[in-house]
Amino acid sequence: MAYTAGIRSVFHRKKRSTVHYVHSNRKGDVMLKYVLKRLGYILVTLWVIVTCTFFMMKNLPGTPFDAERFSIMTPQQQERVLEMYGLNDSLPMQYVKYIKNMLKGDLGTSFTFPRLSQVVSDPLL
Repeated sequence: MAYTAGIRSVFHRKKRSTVHYVHSNRKGDVMLKYVLKRLGYILVTLWVIVTCTFFMMKNLPGTPFDAERFSIMTPQQQERVLEMYGLNDSLPMQYVKYIKNMLKGDLGTSFTFPRLSQVVSDPLL
């Protein structure tokens, strides 16, 4: 009987070490889950910020063009300028274009610099 008790304790110890080994693998899974969860939070936060920025800019009164210069143009020229910048599209279409351009790194047209994305990326490099 004492012999069987010794065998059980050996097997029991083996089981414990195996369980401990499996537990250490779960730590990696837990860490991966944590990192993926944080990345998800980052993406959702960025989407909320970009969406809020878009709709706040759309709710500002007026247009992005100088009122004096825009009023001098003929209605056909005004329509062509609005078409060129996509300002006469529906709001959902403008939002989709805005998101697509943001994903491509196109931050829009600057009236003072040639490429706005270049102005942002130059100091970073």
